Amino acid sequence: MALQYDAPTTAAALTAELQSNPAISATTLAAISSLLNLDASGTEVSVASYNAITGEVTGQDGVTPDVVTISTDAPTFARAAATPQVDVNLTPVADASVFVISGDQGVNATLNTVAGSDKVIVGGNGNDTITVTGDANVTVEGGDGNDVITTAGGNDTVIGGAGVNFISTGAGNDTIITGAGIANTIDAGEGFDTVQIGGARADFQISQSGSTLVLNGDDQTTSVTHAEFLSFTDGATVAIADNAEDAAVLRLYEGLLGRDADQAGAEFFTTAHDNGATSAQLAEVFVNSAEYKDVVVDSYIDDLYNNLLGRTTGADQAGQDFWSNAVANGLSLSDLAVQLAASTEGQAATSSDTAFVKGLYEAALGRNADDTGLDFWVNALSNGNTREDIASGIINSSEASSHSNVEFVNSLYTNALGRDNDANDVGGKAFWLTALENGASHAQVAIDIVGSPDAQAHVTNVVVVPGSV
Repeated sequence: MALQYDAPTTAAALTAELQSNPAISATTLAAISSLLNLDASGTEVSVASYNAITGEVTGQDGVTPDVVTISTDAPTFARAAATPQVDVNLTPVADASVFVISGDQGVNATLNTVAGSDKVIVGGNGNDTITVTGDANVTVEGGDGNDVITTAGGNDTVIGGAGVNFISTGAGNDTIITGAGIANTIDAGEGFDTVQIGGARADFQISQSGSTLVLNGDDQTTSVTHAEFLSFTDGATVAIADNAEDAAVLRLYEGLLGRDADQAGAEFFTTAHDNGATSAQLAEVFVNSAEYKDVVVDSYIDDLYNNLLGRTTGADQAGQDFWSNAVANGLSLSDLAVQLAASTEGQAATSSDTAFVKGLYEAALGRNADDTGLDFWVNALSNGNTREDIASGIINSSEASSHSNVEFVNSLYTNALGRDNDANDVGGKAFWLTALENGASHAQVAIDIVGSPDAQAHVTNVVVVPGSV
């Protein structure tokens, strides 16, 4: 780094120098910026150069450097070309916050830390061995070369870089980023740990070897143990459980919400289950969540658009957002139906009372109106009942509740089992509907379905690796 060592350096100058270094990723740059407060107006930092052979530190007299640069190029390191690594003793500069190693010679460096003193280490282009001890939170970027990176007790971020890398993180909630590495062997240690894979989910085949999860891609192979979560560049995720019960809870993301688990949610539910919460209790959390209620309401709004407005593809996004927000702020489902029917589009589609009642039957009961029911509700309207009264009566009927159960089971079969309107499922669905009618909760039915062998085979964003976490 071409920076002045005998005087303070401005944050802007340091940032520009860091940005010009191809070995420093955006993740590491952000960590340095946060650690040194580089975004604050007027920030100045002390930068020193360290010769690990002579022990000479070139910097401001009497000032502990914020950043230490270490070059492994000659003549700083006068080593034969065949020497694979040189030892770098970081003890004399251990109070610095950021260490940037540059050059093609590999190094063997150990940094001892204490809790509360966060550190950032950037490796060079050689085959480096970087070891961090203690409980500080550290960010380590390996750079090019075949690197061995070991951290200890903090919540650490490790970026493998190019090459063949061996990464071991200790206790703490760690994040390991595979980067452009050809092959990575990762032991994430204790804590809730996330491995960010350098590619889309579809680029990798996932298999198991004992307690190790193996990801094979065209350009990268990664072996992972003791991690709890994988994320990919396309936003896809894979949650890792070490037992079937944890896995069933995590499959509720797909079964009830129709999506992959997020890291924070996976950590919350796994930790809660490990601390004694039952699967059924955690399923209740899903069923009662605002997100799940939004899923149900969104589906209902689509049904109303199709049956009261004559649409064929459900609500448009603007309409979906508007009515979802209205329900979230207290609008009842019956009032929602009435207001949609009263709209210009609704009046055109359901100008008659008969059309209005037929639309409600389709939306709330999932069937055509029978003659007896149709006559009853149309006569009620003729005798002074409002459309709001009729909508409330149909939507809050016992049949509507039963239809809600049907849709609930159907959605679980679609999301958790990958089956939609399969004739072979009639008996199975009837079993679950009977269970609900006899008092089983939605949560218990959900956890039973997502825990089934069929769900295990279909939901690939949750894997069970015994002994892996």
